[in-house]
Amino acid sequence: MDDQMMTRPLPLGSIRLTDGFWKEKADLVRREVIPYQWATISDQVEGAVKSYCIHNFRAAARQVKKRGPAELCQSSGGGKRCPEDEVPAGQQVFERWPEDPAHPDRDTFYGFPFQDTDCYKWIEACAYCYASSPDEKLKEHVESVISLVSSAREADGYLDTFYTLTDIRKRFTDLRSFHELYCFGHLTEAAAAWYEASGSESLLDCARGFADCIIAHIGPEEGRLHGVPGHEIAEMALARLYEVTNVKKYHDLGRYFLDQRGTEPNFFRLESERNHTFNSSVRVDSLDGKTGEFIPYSYQQAHMPVAQQSEAVGHAVRAVYLYSGMADYARMDKDKALKDACRRLWENITRRKMYVTGGLGGTHIGEAFSFEYDLPNDTAYAETCASVGMAFFARRMSQLEPDSEYADVLEREMYNGILSGISLDGKHFFYVNPLDVWPLADRSDQRKSHVFSSRRKWLGCACCPPNLARFVSSIGQYAYTGNEESFYVHQYISSEADFCLGGKKLVMKVESGFPYSGKVRVTLDGDPSAEGKIAFRIPGWCRQPVLPLKADGCSITLSHGYFELTGRPAGLSLSFDFPMEAVFLKADERVREDIGMVALLRGPLVYCTEEADMGPDLHLIRIDPGKPVRCEEGKVLDEKVVLLEAQGSRILPDEDGGLYRIYSKPKIRKATVRMIPYYTWANRMDNEMKVWIPEAES
Repeated sequence: MDDQMMTRPLPLGSIRLTDGFWKEKADLVRREVIPYQWATISDQVEGAVKSYCIHNFRAAARQVKKRGPAELCQSSGGGKRCPEDEVPAGQQVFERWPEDPAHPDRDTFYGFPFQDTDCYKWIEACAYCYASSPDEKLKEHVESVISLVSSAREADGYLDTFYTLTDIRKRFTDLRSFHELYCFGHLTEAAAAWYEASGSESLLDCARGFADCIIAHIGPEEGRLHGVPGHEIAEMALARLYEVTNVKKYHDLGRYFLDQRGTEPNFFRLESERNHTFNSSVRVDSLDGKTGEFIPYSYQQAHMPVAQQSEAVGHAVRAVYLYSGMADYARMDKDKALKDACRRLWENITRRKMYVTGGLGGTHIGEAFSFEYDLPNDTAYAETCASVGMAFFARRMSQLEPDSEYADVLEREMYNGILSGISLDGKHFFYVNPLDVWPLADRSDQRKSHVFSSRRKWLGCACCPPNLARFVSSIGQYAYTGNEESFYVHQYISSEADFCLGGKKLVMKVESGFPYSGKVRVTLDGDPSAEGKIAFRIPGWCRQPVLPLKADGCSITLSHGYFELTGRPAGLSLSFDFPMEAVFLKADERVREDIGMVALLRGPLVYCTEEADMGPDLHLIRIDPGKPVRCEEGKVLDEKVVLLEAQGSRILPDEDGGLYRIYSKPKIRKATVRMIPYYTWANRMDNEMKVWIPEAES
């Protein structure tokens, strides 16, 4: 593997968002989302589902203070005991809520075993905001929260409020279902982000302590548990911890988790046998502590060694978090087998299993990838976290090798699969992001119970809202990557970026009209002797890009979907134009749900039609892809957008016939089909929505 092809993101402190779309979204996170999410995880938002996240940390801190270090593995926990807590390991209650929500027990754990991660993701989002624009009040608040988190640590560094408050003796006994290594992963991501942003090691000490505790209990050595995480993220978190601390044992633990997963004897089978939850009649299945049902090892991508995997299977979020960790280690260890596996999995997702919006997960059963080309629109899962995870994977693949297809997919996620998960006011959220919504069916049909036609103030399982916050607040790190000799512009975001070529400093200023205008202006200033390569992505959706014809002092080439300048770029001023046409898309014929239908794309944005514009019964709308589409500036609430109008028709219902009748050609009337960007839907009313629309008869 060629080191010169590998790149790293710029530190956020080197990037300044200047104006435009993403500056507005990042400001919304800083101004509205972060305070709102803190209030929510502190149970202060009226009408929102209670989180109990901060409640749990406070209760755990009291419990840790009450018992001494010698009692660590003798004490069963400090909260109010539930009868279910007396069952063997692996058979505990997965979801706990107070019997009387108005009077929760102050020392009892509530929520899911991963409830801690909502706090960690909130801290991580704060870290990115602080890195971009230091704010001493924000720093003081974050440090006070870190102090609370630190006070919940056990004497040996272990940090998980679920086990501290239920039964500390059962820690590390059900890695498959009870998420303590997932909690560790998010703690570590937040700790690294806060250290990089502020220089404070307060949370980093917690992450290192927990990592050291895990190393003392899990690993290849005799006498340790030969375990792996049930829900992946620890792998990429340990890669980040290693790169921040340069402590090799953290690298080695993450590498062990990758190498151990899916090997025989399968750890999850051995764990299930110990916990008496193994079904001997099902050769590769074991009991899931969450549902009580037997699930395949592929649910956790543990059905074969990771370097041998070629198909994306199982829980979609776990999968893309795993693949992101694999890409990190492929880069760090120059591991071609891991890189090749990442490439196979990437192709399988993007060519067979990804929705046009970037959504991942074709079935709500297991929140999982379905079989190839199975992409139902009205029962799609397409979890917001899965799109965030796919963005992680895309950036890491672009760090491994320069190819514009990675940035193209990242862009699709940024503007569609991710942003659809949050309302325009920043205070309402989707967990699931379907492509076809009929509120009556979603309320009445149990098969669609996971689909909502309006966003919620908060979610009982609230992994998505803080994941959105940490992604948007770190958006600058998805725009640029580089190394000593090369600098890549992957996303066109209005910003200024400080970077070096050959150790010489340069400043790039980007003025971008994305996502509604393809005009981009770039200026480069700095050391005139700085020399190297600067590459600009040519978006895959742009059919006729207008590129600079010359750049003084630099040669021009096109390579892997990038416009490349090689030479001394200081002093250059460049103009690009990526015309944004409204184009109709069709799906591969093997996607049965989309046969005879079209979707509309303009630039990086996927569009949809909504009842607020077209009235009810969207299933009667037809669209004519042979006629031109009109584009006009407009608004969805206060959001400035480009609206589309396509030509089509509406089928007129036959009021005289019965449920079934002799065929006759349906009556139709012409209709103008109004379309809005997919990320803006469900902001005006609770209503129907469709992305894929049947073609009108020509």
